[in-house]
Amino acid sequence: MNRLVAMAFAIVLGAGAAHAADYPRVDPGLLPPGVPVLMWQGAYFGANVGWGTGKMRGEADVQVDPLPAPPEVLRGSLNSDGAFVGVHAGYNFLSDTMLYGIEADIQFARISGGLYDVDLDAGINGRLRWFSTLRGRVGMTSGNFLLYGTAGLAVGGGQATAYVGSDSASRRRTHVGWTAGAGAEFAVNHELSVRLEYLYADFGKKNYVSVPDVIEADVGIRAHLFRIGVTAHF
Repeated sequence: MNRLVAMAFAIVLGAGAAHAADYPRVDPGLLPPGVPVLMWQGAYFGANVGWGTGKMRGEADVQVDPLPAPPEVLRGSLNSDGAFVGVHAGYNFLSDTMLYGIEADIQFARISGGLYDVDLDAGINGRLRWFSTLRGRVGMTSGNFLLYGTAGLAVGGGQATAYVGSDSASRRRTHVGWTAGAGAEFAVNHELSVRLEYLYADFGKKNYVSVPDVIEADVGIRAHLFRIGVTAHF
């Protein structure tokens, strides 16, 4: 999956390098209100930091009593939060004041949470270690400003540990889901912009732990992602 993300970045940056020189640069301060800044068209690359919060939905069948007694069910939400940092790259096209583009990003995250049942002496700890998105963007420019909506594919790397008493097991899995959100961007000059963005991501559910006659655990990851970034335009 990491190779697919790397290929997406290569495609985006390759397209930008091939076409960026075809577009003239105009100082945003010289344009009257309502006229699109030509710097919005072309390739770009940037870095961002953010905070994620959401739910990791955990569900486990816990074998507390000896067989053939049925397992107990541990179910609930792992309230999770944490920071992330990463890079993004993309390519934009302008049609009058409308912007159409594609963007890819990869983020390294520490978004985690836990769930514990005292009566069962059992719990699940979950963590989103990294995530990446490949999204389309549609927006409207007005001078130095860009407002846009975005949606596409979301991929995430999770880790979960399930335990019953002294028995425990841990596993890493890759989730594939979807994301959608919106953002605003301001052109500082013809080469640099700053942005504020929100994404909702649903990475889906995966089975993480399977210990026969002890525990079966599934974890689903959903997150609200808020980030700020700086972008260089080419």
